[in-house]
Amino acid sequence: MPTRLAHRGIPARLARRGWPGAAGSLLRPFRRGSAVGRVTFASMRGHRIGHDERTHVLGLLNGALEAGVLPVAEYDARVAQVGSATYAGELRDQLADLPQPYAWDEPPDPPPPAVSGRVALVLGIASVPLSICVLGGILGILAVLASRNATPAPGGPRINAALIGRIFGILGIVLSIGAISAILYARNNQLGP
Repeated sequence: MPTRLAHRGIPARLARRGWPGAAGSLLRPFRRGSAVGRVTFASMRGHRIGHDERTHVLGLLNGALEAGVLPVAEYDARVAQVGSATYAGELRDQLADLPQPYAWDEPPDPPPPAVSGRVALVLGIASVPLSICVLGGILGILAVLASRNATPAPGGPRINAALIGRIFGILGIVLSIGAISAILYARNNQLGP
């Protein structure tokens, strides 16, 4: 049975592999035996990073090693952390205590996805079956209006959720107009005696 770090309850083999929780960065004030421990996810912030960001940070760490700012053992530990980093916050943590020439200018977080395209899609799809009554026409108009507020991503696909929502919205409006006119025609032209 592997030995455990008594103060953290983490297997020692994870500590040897450089697991972030073994050093206490992931599980800072965790009380063993308590039902609810306070877990902080300090390294899980920011956006996902790729190979280019990791390579840039490794270059900064190499520069710090060559300048004598980092000892070799600490450099090795930081390189291992950077190699397994997934989020920008994990890279930022590896360079936080280094002087300014070795700071990382991380790219800004990507903008959140626009929801008006999805709203237009949902309203447009809902307008088609509800076109039997006036509600389908109203939902169709709302879908067309919501799709006009959606801005397509530059270089993105030409057919997106907003466009599909607009098409379904127009179809819902046309079907609603047809249903209303059919009801009015049937009301005015009663068949039978």
